[in-house]
Order: sequence, then C-alpha cells, then structure tokens
Amino acid sequence: MLGSSLGRSCAIQDEEYANLSFAQTVNGILPNSFDLDLPVECDDEYWDHPDPAQRFKQPPNKPSYASAFIFYIKLMQILGLALRTIVR
Repeated sequence: MLGSSLGRSCAIQDEEYANLSFAQTVNGILPNSFDLDLPVECDDEYWDHPDPAQRFKQPPNKPSYASAFIFYIKLMQILGLALRTIVR
C-alpha cells in the first residue's frame, strides 16, 4: 500500500516466497502463488460445535468478520500485480 502511494514497485514479489515447484502458470501469472491457503471464512464462535458436520461452517445469512481481511489480501495481490506491471 505504501509503494502505491509513493509510486514505487513492491519490494518483495509473491513469487519470491512461493513454492514454485507446484505453481501452475496461466498467461505468465502465478495464480495463488502463496504456498498457504487464505484464512477460513468462519467466525470463532462457529469453530467448535457438538455436531462434527457443523464445525467450521459459517451460517449462510451471517457474513464472517474475516471476510473483509480476506478481500483486503486479494486486493493487495491485485495492487501488487498492477504495480509490478506499471512501474517497471
């Protein structure tokens, strides 16, 4: 975010710390280049449930508090790609 406000490219690229042996390239871009999954979109109070089938399931009518953070991560990935493309 700071690099975009100053007109500079990112100091660290996603590909530098990704597990590139398993990455699949699509048009030269590494989708999901992180070797970690995004956080689970489920609030803490829904993690433990007496019924094992209901664990880690967010109710469909209530958005998770983690959703905003997950969307922020995705936006920062897009911003990083844009900075890498434009600022070079």
